[in-house]
Amino acid sequence: MINYENIDKFRQDSVQKDIKITILLTNNNTLTLTNSDVFSEDLSIIESICSQNELKYGDCESSQITVGVTEFILQKSQPSDWTTNYQNYYHISNGQYVKVTGTSAPTWASNTYYTYVENYVGAQMTVELILDNDTTRSFVLGYYTVTEDTHDANRTKRTLKAYDALYKALNTDVSAWWDSLFPTLETTRTIKQIRDSFFAYIGITQETTALINDTVTLTKTIQSNSMTGAQVLNAICEINGVFGHMSRLNVFKYISLDVITEGLYPDDDLYPDDNLYPEETTLADIFGVDNNQYITCKYEDYECLPVDCVQVCQEDGDIGGSYPTGTTVTNGYKIIGNFLVYGQTTANLNTIAQRLYNKIKVVTYMPCEIYVRGNPCIEVGDAVRCLTPRQTVTTFIMQRTLTGIQALKDRYTSQGNERYNFVVDNIQQSIMQLRGKTNVLTRDVEETKSTVTAQGITIGGMQTSISTVSQKADELESTVSYQSTEISDLIETVSTNKSEINQRADTISASVTAETQARQNA
Repeated sequence: MINYENIDKFRQDSVQKDIKITILLTNNNTLTLTNSDVFSEDLSIIESICSQNELKYGDCESSQITVGVTEFILQKSQPSDWTTNYQNYYHISNGQYVKVTGTSAPTWASNTYYTYVENYVGAQMTVELILDNDTTRSFVLGYYTVTEDTHDANRTKRTLKAYDALYKALNTDVSAWWDSLFPTLETTRTIKQIRDSFFAYIGITQETTALINDTVTLTKTIQSNSMTGAQVLNAICEINGVFGHMSRLNVFKYISLDVITEGLYPDDDLYPDDNLYPEETTLADIFGVDNNQYITCKYEDYECLPVDCVQVCQEDGDIGGSYPTGTTVTNGYKIIGNFLVYGQTTANLNTIAQRLYNKIKVVTYMPCEIYVRGNPCIEVGDAVRCLTPRQTVTTFIMQRTLTGIQALKDRYTSQGNERYNFVVDNIQQSIMQLRGKTNVLTRDVEETKSTVTAQGITIGGMQTSISTVSQKADELESTVSYQSTEISDLIETVSTNKSEINQRADTISASVTAETQARQNA
């Protein structure tokens, strides 16, 4: 929750609320929009830390503002280019907007002349709310860049859609930055060094904070012709159990979900015993919504349970690392395909999993949708408690939609299942691994197979070592293979050495094969 001195005024319908949108156009001209320029309070802001059906740590989603404005904007003050470019402005004549004419600029008159912008796309927007005409304490709603400018059919209204700075960062190709970060295969970087370098590269300020896995060290284990900012931010936030979000003041924040406790107090007749103290109250900031504040509240009949195990693995089926071990898992959380854990030892993976488990094991909430009076001081990631006649709903705001100006309304949404289904999407499909180890254990009714893969890169090319142990109902098979690929400008040579031991009920056989194949490159 934002600490704003006039926060209580957002709860009062009688308080005058005025919007101020300062727009820096691509031609460097500045335009200011107020309530009269916005169609019927047609303004909405969508913010989210996770809009998926199931809570997934690491999500980073840009905020979006949509505002419907008039085609012609009334100039509140004399523009700087009035004397030289007055013919680019309009006034109303016989109910029509017509351009200013004449051999020289007419004398400026306030609330008389209008601006028409050909295209807002690319313009920078600063959006503020002013309460009770107190311009010295305006509340900043955010900084955005216009990406869409749509006219309605009768050309009296246009809808502007804009996103915060995270939108561009998520869609930026950062593969060149990644390659420069690891000039050699022996170069090492910590997670902290990687994220500091990343934000310097994309030109966004990040908040100063320590993350749980900042000290994890890695080398260049991936190579990609296309790596986006989204892949980097998702990977960093995921293994640290946080979400990425741009603040109202244009700073990237790492949002954590904390434990929510009710607070236990002794009965009144036990006081004043000095040995009895109340339990610490909520560790997460709680915003209470009573019957006078909420309009509707829809909620599930279950809570999303805390996780009881975290597993970190490189691919589906990979044993990887986990914490805790030796316990029955009923609600496990799995990280799969995060390129920042490629090539990590089992001990390191277990440590990463332990730190993550200790951070997220306390998170529990009730999926719901709460429609309330709007209050922009409330942020995504905040805890909210809604007091309904039948149920006290406690949850985190995963997504919020703020609408209107004078009649502000908020819609808080949180989604999730009672338990995780242990299926996680792999967002790293376009990244090729250069060096890493996996142990994939496959079990079914007929076969138990363990495949250990180690990949490494050499000066001449790539090496892959694979060891497979397969046990079926009637045989035991062990295979160790080594494959080397040497790459030159003209000749490509593939060499394979393989040893095999086959044990069946009636025979034992051993074989060693060597095969070399050379082919001319096209």
